[in-house]
Amino acid sequence: MRALLPLLAVLLFAAPASAEPLWTLRPKPKGFSYGGTFTTTVAPDLRMEGEYEDRFAWRNDLSFRVKHKFADDARYAIGARLRWQLRSGDRLEADLWLDLEPTWFQFRKDFFSLRAGLQTMKWGRNLLLSPTDIVNPLDYTKGLSTGDPVDAKIPLLMVRTTFDLSPVTIDLLFVPFFQPMRVAWYGQDFAVLRPGMLEGILPTLRPDTGSGLADDELRKASDRVVDAITGLDAYARDGLQSYLVASLPEELPWNGDLGARLGLTGRGVDGDVYFLWTVVDQPAITLHPALREPLLNNRLPTSAELTQLTNPDESLITTEYHRGILAGGDVVLAKGGFVLSVEGAFRSHTVRYRETMEPFLSPAVQYAVALRYTHRSVLALDVEFGHDIVLRPAEDMLVHRPHNLQVALGASLSLLRDRLQILLTGSYNILRRDLFVHPRITVELDDRLSVAFGAQIFEGFRADVEPTLDSFLSYEGGIPGYFRENDYAYGTVQVDF
Repeated sequence: MRALLPLLAVLLFAAPASAEPLWTLRPKPKGFSYGGTFTTTVAPDLRMEGEYEDRFAWRNDLSFRVKHKFADDARYAIGARLRWQLRSGDRLEADLWLDLEPTWFQFRKDFFSLRAGLQTMKWGRNLLLSPTDIVNPLDYTKGLSTGDPVDAKIPLLMVRTTFDLSPVTIDLLFVPFFQPMRVAWYGQDFAVLRPGMLEGILPTLRPDTGSGLADDELRKASDRVVDAITGLDAYARDGLQSYLVASLPEELPWNGDLGARLGLTGRGVDGDVYFLWTVVDQPAITLHPALREPLLNNRLPTSAELTQLTNPDESLITTEYHRGILAGGDVVLAKGGFVLSVEGAFRSHTVRYRETMEPFLSPAVQYAVALRYTHRSVLALDVEFGHDIVLRPAEDMLVHRPHNLQVALGASLSLLRDRLQILLTGSYNILRRDLFVHPRITVELDDRLSVAFGAQIFEGFRADVEPTLDSFLSYEGGIPGYFRENDYAYGTVQVDF
């Protein structure tokens, strides 16, 4: 054995003079590319009035993507995104997310192409108000408006085939597994219950029995419950929030979505027809009557209600997802630097709520008109109008109205050979009188480094929501007005690699 050691040393460490060292960098395969983006954002609040309001946020985003065309007709892409943020208000909290970004395999041959994997797709021609663009659900857990250009759509596992039979195009898609939208329920600036609301609502739900001893014991017990719930760290709270809406459809292919698009391209006129058979990503959340009635009437449960609430076979909170149909279309007319696009859609099922916190379903019709003007690469202006109609409204609808009228604006100006970009976006709800404005300035220092400065302004003209259940249920404004205490400025540094 010892005689073999010198021979092994020669074989392992000696190499012909013409051989390359093992650490020599080899050229990347043809058609292979990779890169990524890192952004860091500092965002202080402009209004620091609330006791529990987040006053400062530091957001970071690291994304990486790989693309490889390994054959004339085939290629793949892999993407991942890591996000982490630090929020400071009445307490310090950190959040961390790791998600796969669009990751897919594509085969293309002549007029036929097939793409399978995690994908996001755009339906409809309007940029801001698009009734037909509902294929991918939205993620609201990271904030209503993050101040960066990252899309809020959640990538879906889907199979998409395209037949390009110019001037006709046919798209078919199949989404085998259901993915709901993501919503934060409480404890964050853009949650359903904003910071401080749960702390304010829970004590008001404590009933007054008229007995000093009993009321004192109820107060102590309710204070312990408030402290236990509101004192949860961010990760435990997120786990509790997901538990509240855990009744998802079974992950079976026949619970998936089917969609189709038929497009026609002409001289200055384009049109599309859309059809989607889908599980609506917004659930109908129902409280058990033995829980809902005492909450609404601010009283103790009766003995019969207590029996139901303590029955382990009874579900206090149930969620149900309904399948619906979207049928819609769009038409685009182009003339010179102007583009006019019109979209319309019919949705067979939308989830609404009554002031009694009971859900109900209603069909809806939505349409939107957009007029865009571009002057070379210097100026772009987009003005849009949208109208949503609830076809079977209830008299006591919560938040929603039978009609919703909205105007949206997008304008951009590029100067200094696109090194300086000035952007202004905003929307105004005509009936609810809510306003959202987002100015932004981006400066490209070089091809890989840029900085941006902007602000998010939310304004409402309805009475603010007090931290009580009655005030929350009777609110008649829109989303921007509901979050009007959350105005913030931000500065972002972006590095591409």
